[in-house]
Amino acid sequence: MTATSEFLSSGSKHGTATASQDAISGGYDDGSAIMRTSMRVLGAGCVLAAFALWVAPGAMWDAEVLLMKLVMSLICALSGLALMQMFPAPDKSEIQFDAIRREVRIVDGDKAKTILRRSYDSLGGAKVTSNVVTLWDIDGSELASFPIENDDTRRALSRQLDTLCA
Repeated sequence: MTATSEFLSSGSKHGTATASQDAISGGYDDGSAIMRTSMRVLGAGCVLAAFALWVAPGAMWDAEVLLMKLVMSLICALSGLALMQMFPAPDKSEIQFDAIRREVRIVDGDKAKTILRRSYDSLGGAKVTSNVVTLWDIDGSELASFPIENDDTRRALSRQLDTLCA
């Protein structure tokens, strides 16, 4: 999740700051769904091949062959699992800072459903550093932490969260 400065372009000092996970999703482009699917299919094939080595008809059961089968099946299974987990789907959630309502919202971008809504008064604290904003609950547990894209966004969030910053 990153904070963006799109809310600053309206010319108003009150607005909604939006933080989106898409900005740090690892450089996914338009072909990312095809790449994820192909890697998962290739990984599933490797995992199935690891098990198929043991059920192949006409297999020899010599000690040397069994050792080779064991090594090959472990390599295939581990590389298949790695391929299936190589390209995770990017998180579509957003963090919105509303200066007018003085609240923070975490919104699921896929379903446009609010996951969490907290007023600034109900937060335990906030810390705005040069590249990260961290929000804490009253009991001291961390609610959210995300990178900041630029200095304008950092200054705007610092102004909004000034009463919470320690």
